[in-house]
Order: sequence, then C-alpha cells, then structure tokens
Amino acid sequence: MEKLKEYRKKNNYTQIDIAKYLNIDQTTYSCYEIGKSEPSIDTLIKLSNLYNIDINELLGTNSTNYTKEQQEILTIFNQLKDIGKGKLIGYAKSLLEDQNKNNKKIITNYIDWTN
Repeated sequence: MEKLKEYRKKNNYTQIDIAKYLNIDQTTYSCYEIGKSEPSIDTLIKLSNLYNIDINELLGTNSTNYTKEQQEILTIFNQLKDIGKGKLIGYAKSLLEDQNKNNKKIITNYIDWTN
C-alpha cells in the first residue's frame, strides 16, 4: 500500500517506529508497505488515528464525494466493534422511520388543508 509509506515518510517516521506503535515486527510492516500482505482494519484505524487522517485516505479511495458529516460518521462507524455498529444502524433506522412518519403527517395535513 503506497499510501502507508507516503504518510510514514511525510510524518518523519521509520518503519521501526510504526512497527513499535502497532506492536508488530518491522518486517510485517514492511510487507504492508510493499503490498505483500494487507493490514487489518484495526491496524488501518490505528494508522489513520496516528496520522490524523480519514481511513479512506490511507486506502487511497476517493472520499471527496462525501460531506464532512458523512466522513465523520464513516470514521466513527469503522472504529466501533460489531455490537456498536449494530446499535448505530438500529438507531439510524429508527431516526429515518420517525422522519418518514413525520413527513407523511405533513403531507396528509397539507392535502387535508388544500381540499
């Protein structure tokens, strides 16, 4: 993953520094940088936190289509454990359901008012 090397060098870290931070062997980290193996999502989260960047930047994916709020939600979501992710999804669905009910009431009231 070329972005790993780019951000490491940009922040003046050695491979040894990053390996110690991640509590892994330097050769393992080197394999991440040259693409011989892929870091886990937990490792990517730790690195994105270290560099204070969105995880999508490390992955090299285009996050410019997302608003700041969407990026924040994705970053938080990716840091949650499975149980937290399930709760967040459930809460979001509940919010959406309430919003849709509210919209339906507004439309119904408007139709009643115009008739």
